[in-house]
Amino acid sequence: MRNGFLLIGLIIGMALLLTACGGANSAEPSADVKAADELALQYIQASVDGDDELFRKILSPDEPHYRILEKGKHTFPGRFREIGERYSIYRFEKEPTEQGTLHYVVMYYLPNHNGNAKDFLEMKKEKGEWRIHEIESEEAERRVKNPDVGVYIHKYVKEGES
Repeated sequence: MRNGFLLIGLIIGMALLLTACGGANSAEPSADVKAADELALQYIQASVDGDDELFRKILSPDEPHYRILEKGKHTFPGRFREIGERYSIYRFEKEPTEQGTLHYVVMYYLPNHNGNAKDFLEMKKEKGEWRIHEIESEEAERRVKNPDVGVYIHKYVKEGES
């Protein structure tokens, strides 16, 4: 638990440092990385909308979560649009690791839970396409080698702010 708080503290500190330095995000990511970033956003949408079909497209079939998905189940259609900008996506690496993975932490408003949800994701290519593996915060801490070189893809904007 303490390690998870340490990781969160590092992320917040990095975000402040990147904001203060400016231009740290100036390097344009590759098209491959942009595709993984889009997948992270789709993960948030699938979670907020309760869209099992979208989860089936983006999760690795090896994931335990994948095995319980129901065909055609879409519990809260359109709810993702309702949350607006209330989500953040932070990618820990600028480009894939030597193992070909990218790691993310996503946080998003989940109306049916009256608060925020946070998930750690590992992206890997399977059959030429990025797929998501959900990982625990402790596992993310072990796998992410340099958390201070990451980048925000999108920063959470509270409702009513812009």
